[in-house]
Amino acid sequence: MDTTVMEANIHYPTDTGLLADGVRVKSPGEVSRDPQVKANNYLLTVDHSSRGPISLVATPVQFNHTPFKIGSAAPKLGQHTGEILLSIGYDWAQIQQMKDEMVII
Repeated sequence: MDTTVMEANIHYPTDTGLLADGVRVKSPGEVSRDPQVKANNYLLTVDHSSRGPISLVATPVQFNHTPFKIGSAAPKLGQHTGEILLSIGYDWAQIQQMKDEMVII
């Protein structure tokens, strides 16, 4: 393989961030404040059940007739465990016993 191609993708850590092919890569915080990121709607705000409004990364590919949307933030640890166990045949007494025995959260 051509060594120029192999060297082109090496990332070099520096005090100011990563360098990719000699160009400084922005930190996540810098990206979230970038006016171009905001103008292109690359971040979406969703309500998180315990943290309030949070920003999540949208898809960089956008279509006019099928806009990208995020329905909700990620669930809390164990948030849907009861519902899932009920749907596969466990009853509330069994689920509570598993909670008491610290098998589930």
